[in-house]
Amino acid sequence: MRFKPLLRTIHLWMGIGLCLWAIAVAATGVTLAYRARVESLLHRGLYFASGAPGTPDFDRIVSSVDIRYPDRRILQIHRNGLDPAESLWVDLAPRIDLKHSIPEADLQVFVDPTTGAILGEKPYWDWMRVVYDFHTTLLMPLRGKSYMGLLGIALFVITGSGLIYWWPRGNRFRQALRVTTGRGTRRLLRDLHASGGALIALLLILSTLSGVLMCYEGSIQRELRHLGLAISTAPPRSTNAEPLSAATRFISMQQAVDSALRTYPDNDVVVISPPTAARPRYSLQLFPRHASRIWRTVETQVDAVTGQVVSAFDPQRQPWGNTLVLWLIFFHNGQMFGAIGQGVVLAMGLVLLVLSVSGPWMWLLGRRRSSARPLAQA
Repeated sequence: MRFKPLLRTIHLWMGIGLCLWAIAVAATGVTLAYRARVESLLHRGLYFASGAPGTPDFDRIVSSVDIRYPDRRILQIHRNGLDPAESLWVDLAPRIDLKHSIPEADLQVFVDPTTGAILGEKPYWDWMRVVYDFHTTLLMPLRGKSYMGLLGIALFVITGSGLIYWWPRGNRFRQALRVTTGRGTRRLLRDLHASGGALIALLLILSTLSGVLMCYEGSIQRELRHLGLAISTAPPRSTNAEPLSAATRFISMQQAVDSALRTYPDNDVVVISPPTAARPRYSLQLFPRHASRIWRTVETQVDAVTGQVVSAFDPQRQPWGNTLVLWLIFFHNGQMFGAIGQGVVLAMGLVLLVLSVSGPWMWLLGRRRSSARPLAQA
């Protein structure tokens, strides 16, 4: 079999087999790119505080939540960091024995960052969370990421084979991108499918590669570290061999935030996870306060006993392997370049929807024509 017919066969049958999944991934990906804006429009009274923006008082926030929800514990406090008037979102889980069970969030509470007032609540598992889990794990928490990575590799093969098969002889790109009308539905679908796929092929290849990277990030990071092209972003293991006693007191959340901001004074805390007995560290993510918010998330770990910053991952001070990983991740989720990045994700999603529909449609029209030809001859 010649090379181009082989590519056409691979592109055709893999595309038909995965067209429904591609439609779902395109729709959920576009939705997630605009997740923050959509949710803030649907629940504006929860996502934005009514008072003037101020510096968050995390100790007051923790106290307010503990008083209102004594039967639950805080798993994470976070925000988008896109607007000073944003509220803080607190993920809560039932208080259970952590030695035998892993807590799962079941409630999300919205708090005024300055006053600590409770603005409202909503179930943690809503339609947007289902969209997110489908896009990342196919709603299968244990093996879903690996399966999604394999599907991403398949989409990469579909895109690459289609681009090579389309590539015009003599680089006559203008003719190859022409869309012909008035010559039947199948010809129109073929031109739209070829032109649309060629226009977004490189972006789609980057998107699939970044998606696969996010599915196998741990393994890829280990290989990069083995080659000396990246460093570990995980905090070092504790040197204290003795387990923490029941009388050990952790520093407050505000003290942990102050410690991290002394290291990165021009940043705002957008994510903070409290410590546990098994992990006596505060985990924080910071965004730059004034600079462009592009691949600049800083991750820090603060010792919950001493208050010292024991680990810090700053993408501006790390090897290019770490920076490349961050670039691909932020490109995939639309955070790179702000509204422009979201527009790129929107365009890719819409064109992928067209490709996923037009390809099987052309195949069905071709089969109908093939089956009708013997009847016409008879």
